[in-house]
Amino acid sequence: MVDLEEYVKISLIIPTRERASLLQHCLKTALAIQDDEIEIIVCDNCSQDATPEVIGQVSDPRVVKVRANKRLSMRENFENGLRHATGDYICFIGDDDGFVPNQFPFARRLLEQTSPDTMAYSFLRYAWPGAGSKSKEGTVRLERRRLFRQARKIDLEEMRDNALSGRVNWLEGWPDIYHGFVSRAYIERIRVSPGDFFRGRAPDVFFTYLSLLRGSNHLFVPHCFSISGYSSSSTGGSTHQVASSSSTDSPAHRFEQEASVDPIQDRINLGFGVPPGLFSTIVQACREAGGRQPDYAAWFSYIIRSTQEMEDLQRRTVLERLQGFIAEENLWAEWQQANSTGASIARSLFRVSPDNLRMVVTKALNKAHSFRVSAHRLNDLTIAGACSAVDQALSDSFVKVLSGEMTASEAWNGACRRGATR
Repeated sequence: MVDLEEYVKISLIIPTRERASLLQHCLKTALAIQDDEIEIIVCDNCSQDATPEVIGQVSDPRVVKVRANKRLSMRENFENGLRHATGDYICFIGDDDGFVPNQFPFARRLLEQTSPDTMAYSFLRYAWPGAGSKSKEGTVRLERRRLFRQARKIDLEEMRDNALSGRVNWLEGWPDIYHGFVSRAYIERIRVSPGDFFRGRAPDVFFTYLSLLRGSNHLFVPHCFSISGYSSSSTGGSTHQVASSSSTDSPAHRFEQEASVDPIQDRINLGFGVPPGLFSTIVQACREAGGRQPDYAAWFSYIIRSTQEMEDLQRRTVLERLQGFIAEENLWAEWQQANSTGASIARSLFRVSPDNLRMVVTKALNKAHSFRVSAHRLNDLTIAGACSAVDQALSDSFVKVLSGEMTASEAWNGACRRGATR
């Protein structure tokens, strides 16, 4: 538990590397937070562009400037940020992401009132220009169910079972150190090594799986405190698009290259792609934490299905590495079970699983009760413009919901009136 006799200090950590044009707008959103009890830690991963100049221009005393003297893996840069943090709570965001400044006080209020180990909140996305379809560029979709709702404690048992069985579509609200708050005391409590805390090549996902395995006093807040930016240089997004012909200078390729020389390696590396990466990380988290193991048959089936959308070279790489791991761990029975299931699904082109059907229906319902906020209205097509536009739409209604002065429906209707183009 966090000692609440003193004001809680919050560390906001921004790992960055050679994306000065994006970082400056991310920093603008963090600096706009009116709170003297935060520190903003910028971890420059030995950037060779204008990143040092962008950071150097900031004079705010809340900013802690950390620069690596050599290129690090993503995991090592996260570790560097955590090592320099002094806050009671920790929150990481990317350098193409942003905070929603006027909503931040409500996050602080909840942390101080409830003192959770971990606090997750609604995950909203902003499409930078050039990152997606023209109709979505410069906008953020606001959904009714993701805003103005009372915080609730979540029992992680079902979420843990879903993660272990590869049912990752239904992990919204899971503990997250990336666009989420985590107490320093909790980090020390679940640490699996006296050395580095992050023990997997995908540090944020490793934290989530470790937290699910170890358990947490976890709070989920259906509201928005930061926005995840999606740009053409985003590492996470690029893993969806990796193909045999992809440039070796792509974010995903650079991530892979730098991770390959990290002294801490995952038990298995299946290469590019989101499902293979998630599997590699949960295997690593289970190994580090001890105790429960993944449902290998379920995970293998999930990976088999995911390879149907890959190009030939990527598919062969994933399956060859996976079979090497299966041989080493003697998991052939699980592989046969999964392969039979995966082949059956592949033959049935019109088969829709209950999970996929539920996801499609839920997405349609959410979209029906939503609207897009546009940064175009502020003539600022950056994450800073998007965060300002969202802030204007949300106003201060959430504090009124928390105090009982306003219902969630009234708050949502107000946001719609203030909001942007539907």
